[in-house]
Amino acid sequence: MERRHFIYLAGGLGVSYAANVFAADQVGEALDGYWLVSVEGQERERLLLITGARSDAGAIRVDDAVYGWLDAGMAPVKGWTGKVDGNQLLLNFITPASSAIQVTLNAGETSLSGTFQATGKPARMVRFTKLDPAEIADLRAAAKAARLARSSPSQKPSSPAANDQVVATGGEYHASRSSRIVFLYVGSFDCPGCRGYEAEYFGRMDKMASTFPEFKAITYEKVKLGSFRAPIRADDLPESLRWAMAPQADGKPLLHTRGYPFFAAFVDDHLWAQGHGVSGLETLVLPQLRRAMAEKSAS
Repeated sequence: MERRHFIYLAGGLGVSYAANVFAADQVGEALDGYWLVSVEGQERERLLLITGARSDAGAIRVDDAVYGWLDAGMAPVKGWTGKVDGNQLLLNFITPASSAIQVTLNAGETSLSGTFQATGKPARMVRFTKLDPAEIADLRAAAKAARLARSSPSQKPSSPAANDQVVATGGEYHASRSSRIVFLYVGSFDCPGCRGYEAEYFGRMDKMASTFPEFKAITYEKVKLGSFRAPIRADDLPESLRWAMAPQADGKPLLHTRGYPFFAAFVDDHLWAQGHGVSGLETLVLPQLRRAMAEKSAS
């Protein structure tokens, strides 16, 4: 069994990440797009898609806002209200299932945080993480394929992109008997999705043992930041993985971290997969870790 690393960092505690002020023309750029929704205590994640967001005399209007499960259809939200308040955007809406959501976005951030309250139940923490369309497409394709496989065990899904392609590298790699396989997890102390992942996979259900029995044969790198507002830096990573934060031809690092929990699979000097949330873990990262272990064992 290879070493498992546990790195706990205090970065982000007591630091202000909201020094800027929202200008009217920045509202659309900040809000438009897909948001992955993680509710405290709930493993299954949702999506919110906002289009046409804009400021109208301080009020936040949208052309459309739809919400739903990753592996299912999306429907319009109800009762949308929002306003610009200095360096914050304050949003309120009702989901298609009549749950009330109140969230805040600070200037310069890519995560909304607030409360989620289902009818007749206590409020829970909720976090929205803004993701690139490519990752959302992979997540949705893999989630739908997994749902199909569960409903029709005799049918195998038709190779969803997320399970067959090497996410973020654009090439196909293979593991050998001598390959070093690394599973990276980046979380924060105030992240509800992180607590859910840790409890489900290593706590009461020990889901890692049942879904990925080869876990003890790989290297597990765990980075814990002080706040969900803290960006991941190269120095936060184990030295052997810092190369993944170096700027590429497009000026961006290979690791596209936009929120937590964040997961990635590395084999030797290649990034095989990366994703946000438990959905990203289960549909993008774990399949590549399993493939790497199978190839290593067969070589």
